[in-house]
Formats: sequence, C-alpha cells, structure tokens
Amino acid sequence: MFRRPSAFLLLLGILLCLIYAAGLYGGFFFDDTANLLLSDGVRLGRLDFGSLSAAWHSGAAGLGGRPLAQLTFALGFYVSGFDPFAFKLTNLAIHWGNACLVFMLATRVGVSLGLCERGAARGAMVSAALWALHPLQLTTVLFVVQRMTSLSALFVLGGLLLHLAGRERSGWTRPACLATAWLICWPLACFSKETAILFPFYVLVWEVFVRPRQTGAFDRGAWAIIVGVVLSSIVALGYLVSDSGAWLWAGYDFRPFTLTERLLTQARVIWFYLGLIFFPRNSVLGLYHDDFGLSGAFLEPWTTLPAILGILALVMGAWRIRKAQPVVAFALAWFLFGHLVESTVLPLELAYEHRNYLPSVGIAIAIGVLISRAVSAGGGIKRILFLATGVLVVTLSATTAARAYQFGDDLRRTQTEALNHESSPRAQYEAGLVLMSIAGATSADAALPAYAAARHHFKRAMALDPAMKSAGLGIIRLDCLQGQQPSAAMLDEIVLRLTSKPFAPGDTGFFFSLKELGAGHAPCPGRVAIDTLFQAGTGSARVAPQFKARIHSWHADYLWLVARDRAAALSAIDQSLALVPWNASNRLKRAQLQYLGGEDEREAAVQEMRQLLSARLLPSERALVTQLLAAAPGAPSGR
Repeated sequence: MFRRPSAFLLLLGILLCLIYAAGLYGGFFFDDTANLLLSDGVRLGRLDFGSLSAAWHSGAAGLGGRPLAQLTFALGFYVSGFDPFAFKLTNLAIHWGNACLVFMLATRVGVSLGLCERGAARGAMVSAALWALHPLQLTTVLFVVQRMTSLSALFVLGGLLLHLAGRERSGWTRPACLATAWLICWPLACFSKETAILFPFYVLVWEVFVRPRQTGAFDRGAWAIIVGVVLSSIVALGYLVSDSGAWLWAGYDFRPFTLTERLLTQARVIWFYLGLIFFPRNSVLGLYHDDFGLSGAFLEPWTTLPAILGILALVMGAWRIRKAQPVVAFALAWFLFGHLVESTVLPLELAYEHRNYLPSVGIAIAIGVLISRAVSAGGGIKRILFLATGVLVVTLSATTAARAYQFGDDLRRTQTEALNHESSPRAQYEAGLVLMSIAGATSADAALPAYAAARHHFKRAMALDPAMKSAGLGIIRLDCLQGQQPSAAMLDEIVLRLTSKPFAPGDTGFFFSLKELGAGHAPCPGRVAIDTLFQAGTGSARVAPQFKARIHSWHADYLWLVARDRAAALSAIDQSLALVPWNASNRLKRAQLQYLGGEDEREAAVQEMRQLLSARLLPSERALVTQLLAAAPGAPSGR
C-alpha cells in the first residue's frame, strides 16, 4: 500500500492516461457539433474582453448556457483549434483532478466514521481508483461537451471540501473557507452546469449522515443547512406548480412522453444506473439509451411498481441505518439526491450515463470505507479482500480500456454502438452517418457496400422512431451522392413528420443540415424540395417561435447563398426577425442583404449597421460591420 497519497494519485493519473490513450484520438460527435463546432463564440481569435465575452455567452445548452464550460472550450480552440485530441486530453486532466478530490473527500469520510488516518487513506485510495477507472465515467471524458459535467463536479467537490474545512476550523480561516465554498465554488459549478444547484444537498448528506458521528448531534450549522434546504425546496416546488413555472412544463410538448410517464420510467432508470455501477458491461453501456422503454403505468411494464417500491425502501433504509451503518446511508442518500434534477420532473431525455458522474462518488466512497474497515479487522479475510480489490481494479481498467479503444475511431464506435443497441434510433442514425461520410470520400464502385449499409441504418432509425427526421434527410443525401433525385415518398414522409410529430430542440440540426445539403449538392435535391421542407418546419404548430426564427434564418442563407434569390432571402429573414426581433446576427444578415440592393436600401442598411455597433455582436460580426461601414459611400476616408 502507498505510504504517500501523492505517489498513489500520480500513479492513478498515469494509469488513466494509459487506459484512455486510444480514445483520445476519436472525433467530435452528437452534441459536440451544436455546442462547439457550430458555435461562433467558441472560435476565439483574440484574448480581448469582447472575444471572451462572446465565448462566455456562446452556450445554447441548459437554462443558463453553461458559460464557464463554453469559455474553456473557446480557450481550447484558441490554443489548438478544433483538435479533438486536445479537448479530450483536457477532459481527462479534469477527470484526474476530480479523482484527487474524491480521494480527499473519502479520506475525510473515513476519519469521521472512526477509521485511523492510515486506514482512511487506504480506503480513499480504493474509492478514488474504483470511481476514476470505472467505465461508466468514460462518456464524461471522451464526449467532449460533457466537460460541463466534469467541470461542475470539480467545483462541487472542491466547494464541499472547503465547507468541511470551514466547519472544523476556527478564527478567520473558518469564514474564509465557507465563503469560498458557497460564494465562489458553488456559482462556478452552476456556471458549468445547472445540476450544481444540488450542492446544498451534498452538504446536507455530510451534515446528516457523517458529521454527527463526530459531534454527537446536529449543531446550529447543521440545522441551518437542513432548514435552508427544506425551505428552498418548498419555494422551488411552489414555483414549479405556479403559473410562473408553466414555461418549464411546456418542454413536454417536445418530448414523446408525459410527466407521469417520465416519473414512472425514472424509477426503473435509477435501478438501471445502479446495475451499470455494480455490473458494468460494454455490451450494455452506451452513448445513447434512447432504447430504454417507457413505463405507461405501474405495471406497464410490470417492473415499474417493484422499482418504485424499491426506491422507497432505499430512502427509508438510509434513514433507519444512519446510526448503525452511516457510510451506507451516506452512499444511498448521496446517490439519490444526486439524481434529483435529472431523474425527476424536468422534461429531460430519459437516461444518460454521464448523469452518474457525481452521484456515483458516494457509492465509491462507501465501498472504500467498508473494505478498509474489514481489512483493519484483520483475520484471513484481509488477503482475500486485497486480492478481490486488485481483481476489481484490473477488471474495471480493462473494461474502460476496451471501451476507450472503441471510442478512438468513429467507425468502430458507431458500428459497435449500433450492434449493442439495435433498438436505439440515434445509434442506428449515427452509424449510417459515419458510413455515408466514409463512402462519400471513396470511388463510386468502392462506396456501394457502405452506401447500402448506411441506407439500412437510416431506414432502421426511421422505423424505430416515428418522429425522427434526420435519418430521412440521410437517405436523401445518399440519393444525391449516388446521382439520383430523392423519392417523392421520402419527401412526403419527412414533411408529415415535420408537421405532425413532436419537434425536439435537437431537430433544429435537421434544418442546418438541410441548408448544408442544398449548398453541397445543388441542384440535388433542388430548390422546390428544400423550400418545401423548410416551409413544413416553419409552418408547423409543433415548433416553438424561437426555433422557427432560427429555421427562417437558415432558409435565408440557402435562398441567398445557393439559390441567389435576394428577395426571397429578405422575406425569410424578415419572418425570422418578426419572431425574434432582438437577434443582432439576423439584423446584420438583413442589413447585408439590403446593402446589396439599390441606393435607398443601401442607405437604410448603413443606418442599421451603425445601430448594430452598440448591440451584442460576435467579434467577427463587429469586424464585418466596421468593414462595410468603412466601404460605404460617404464614409470618412481615414486620411
């Protein structure tokens, strides 16, 4: 056993690098596109206030845009461009930093629950290793955009450790630690991802299940935390059921499930997560879990009711054993509280592995403490536990390394995902997308097998998800690449889905891809087909106004840049501005189109651009406005 924790943590970092090495060479995928590759604010060119501010405000994920995570993406672009290796290596470094914090927290838990310092450090090593090497954490590392999750966890864990230090110290360091935890670390965690709102609940778990073992009872600080959490929870629930919270429930208009179905399903999801933690298998793990079946009622499927009763048993059991087995109660409470945001009422997708990144910490700590306690008891079980722990670490490492190898190549990753998750529409769609991109770069004859396989994946995705539109666009792309016009039947099917099926936020990517398809393969599928699809989206009652505005804007791009129809492009951008009039980028787009018109229109465009100089523009947009104004008739010569 390591006598110096620093040596262990260094070795753990080296081991993580070796295990994840192959996966660092994979590409960007899924939400990386919208949050990184298509985000102009991430393309940081200069380290000035305007550019950094644009990066800070560039996020589209979550309620607040997750600005701190976006800023780190922009700084990564500034240093290395869009190099996936650099982004993923940074994620791995953050993951290792979190493992160090888990070690520190586990040590504190062990000492507080009666272990000697050496025994607590021994248990903490087990906890940190099991947590960091677990294959369930892989998507948080190799799925670049999930830096939002790991960065948020970094500040939550750091803030919790500072809170613990502040609670145990005296003098000026006590308020300094507490203020840093609550006024710096907690906001930074929330700026990384909104799930950090649960920070007080993690503090509550410590105050209720661990600290009383030192103090003997709840002190004033503990009661302050308990009362604060209870009152804030009541206020939050009151907001959710009030008219002011109606906007949140509107999110269910974009989901293929109701609030009741989601709550029933999440009971099974929680047990699914626990199964992944205790019995991780690469055949079950996956980037997408959209193949997880809905619960329509307590007995549909029949496992729903036992899952609900089982969770109630966990909650009651955690409270009843808090004195006899405080570390087990700590783990259960930490895990369940950690899923309060993403596994309850919010209209989020049903299941993702990265949602366990921080909730699984409590379980890892409990395992480490229990193993260390058993080892300290001595006897013949000591060698067995050492051997079992070693086997477990090796098994987890091998499983994670195998999965990292899978993620190191887009074709290997997507085909494996499609094989392991045959009922996942997204896995099938992405498998087809990668095959199509590979086939498009080869000769026509060599591409035929890949085209056929891609078409198979797209058709399966369409069949699995009656609301999916992107797979239909993939089939149209295949037709164009093979020199054929898309079938009228496929166009009609996509139009039907656009107008009659729920429109998820991710479906906006369909229209961005449609614009790019028109630019790359004109005249296939041709303006009539592209206009028809855009109009189906903007005319649908299932599409929210802010999304319609974005679709109109992308349609304007196509109408001007590809179809060269300025009048139609102006009409489309006007419709976008009618829905969201404060969008400075679209105002600039309209001014550019006006600038290309007659003298009267040009003068109006110049006036608009002068006003835009005081609006929030990206640095590249501001530079364009300045350039156009300098070239406008009557502009100062600068001499």
